[in-house]
Amino acid sequence: MSQWKIKQISELTGVSVRMLHHYDEIGLLKPTVRAENGYRLYSEQNLARLQQIVTLKFFGFSLGQIKAMLQQKNGIKKELLAQQQVLDDQVERLHETKKALCIVLQRCEHDKALNWKNFVALIERSKMAQEIKKTWACKLDKVQKQHYIELRRMYPKQVKAWEKVVEQLNGKDLGDAEGAGGKLVAKAFLDYQTITIKQGLEVLTSVLFDKNIISEQGKAWLVKALVAYKPKS
Repeated sequence: MSQWKIKQISELTGVSVRMLHHYDEIGLLKPTVRAENGYRLYSEQNLARLQQIVTLKFFGFSLGQIKAMLQQKNGIKKELLAQQQVLDDQVERLHETKKALCIVLQRCEHDKALNWKNFVALIERSKMAQEIKKTWACKLDKVQKQHYIELRRMYPKQVKAWEKVVEQLNGKDLGDAEGAGGKLVAKAFLDYQTITIKQGLEVLTSVLFDKNIISEQGKAWLVKALVAYKPKS
């Protein structure tokens, strides 16, 4: 079985001696053998583990995460899939940032003085595009998402309240549709419906049912809550 001294394993893998010392100190990669003269000797098994560490580090995992992943082993694929989603989100965020920067540069060519208020609004819309990915609105098409972002910007209170309600309607424990909780849900729905109608965006309400964004159980519960709800005149 082959063995390498720390300098040799460093040259072989491109990992610095200093970093190998650090890996040893934190228990991430301990050499198989310690010679009498104090030299660290790395085995083929150590080399294989180091290759895993280098690979996982390249994918953006911290040393703490890598240590936990290598200890459990069976969870590595799950962690890799999660990291893939993180990287996908980062790529999309960079794409949105680049797109916003292009718009700014185009305006710079035509305007003598920069309107920073417009730029701030542009940034806010970009942030909202990221935020709605975590809501039911992620299922909207491109045009609908743009309308939804604008609606969210104009009526943040009503739209965000409805986003929470959609999560609730898709949950398991809905409670009493005819009770206080049902009244709050019904009001949130009617408030949201009102602003979509006001802006000529009724599709942002109908799509909730067309695309089955709300579960069948949630729909039935919502209907029951709406029937029981009597808004003050």
